[in-house]
Amino acid sequence: SNQIGSVAAGSAPGSGIQRIADVPIYFADPLVRRSPPLQKTKEAQPPRAWMNSSLMRELGVGARQFVVVKQGTGEAKLMAALDDELPDGCVRVSAGHASTAALGAMFGTVQVQKATVQQAA
Repeated sequence: SNQIGSVAAGSAPGSGIQRIADVPIYFADPLVRRSPPLQKTKEAQPPRAWMNSSLMRELGVGARQFVVVKQGTGEAKLMAALDDELPDGCVRVSAGHASTAALGAMFGTVQVQKATVQQAA
C-alpha cells in the first residue's frame, strides 16, 4: 500500500550557524584531482567560507580575511568570502577537499570565528 498515515512534523529550528556543503566537480574524482590543467581552473580553487554580509558583520570579518570553522572535533582555516544569496545563519563550506576533510558531516551546526594572527599563519 502506498497510503500515507498521519505524520507529525515536529522539527525545531536549528540554533547556531548551519553548514551548507557542496562537492565541487574537480574535488571528488581521483583522476581530475590529479589533472594539472583542470586544477588550474576556477572550479578547482581551494574552499572558502561563503557567508552573507549579515553573518560577516555579526562575526566581525570581511571578505578575504581568515576564519576558523569548527564542527565536532575538526576544524578548518578558510578565507571568508561574500555571497549574499545565502540565507542568514548559514555558511557554505565545500567538502571533498583536504583542507575541509576534518569537519566531517556536510551539513549541521558549526562554529565560525575570526582567525587570530597565529591561527591564520
